[in-house]
Amino acid sequence: AVNLHRSAFGGRNYEYYSEDPLVSGKMAANIISGAGDKGTYCALKHFAMVDQETDRWWIPSVWATEQTIREIYLKPFEIAVKEAAKTIKYISDDQGTVSTKTMRAADCMMSSGWSGIGGVWTAYDYNLMTDVLRNEWGFQGFVITDYDQGNGPNDDIAVNRMVRAGTDQHMIDNTMSPGKYTSTDTATGRMALRNAVKNTLYTM
Repeated sequence: AVNLHRSAFGGRNYEYYSEDPLVSGKMAANIISGAGDKGTYCALKHFAMVDQETDRWWIPSVWATEQTIREIYLKPFEIAVKEAAKTIKYISDDQGTVSTKTMRAADCMMSSGWSGIGGVWTAYDYNLMTDVLRNEWGFQGFVITDYDQGNGPNDDIAVNRMVRAGTDQHMIDNTMSPGKYTSTDTATGRMALRNAVKNTLYTM
């Protein structure tokens, strides 16, 4: 949990490491690396800018300039994604040779289930989930929402939108009826769902 102690009254300060992005990022990178060496993946959270716990179901909107967001609030996530590394063992040929490989360890991200940046819920935010996380930082794992029951009148639209934005899994929801997860009647809907499955299975 690497969001910052932005306010002394923040509802999750007990969970986050620091008010300093460098300290938070370095601590997270080392914890994720150690877990990765033991075959475990960590859900790095809450991506990003969780600022409020009270009445959070209203999805409070956090406002900041892009420079501030990148240099302060996204920085611990960026450090963890780019620096965490794990060494894995795998069978490298048909003779059963066991080899080792060092690779990135940050392969699971949890979105901020109760936060929006500039009025857009983070799970819907293509710029955050795809452009920054995957295209700029090279993240290859899967993204899961924080707790969200998904019981609203537009569940199918909501889940379809998050899958298309780059959020791969919807945590603890009631949107299990057919057709809820993405529009499977279009090529783009099927491709979004395939990408979500690929990202999840890559990590597993």
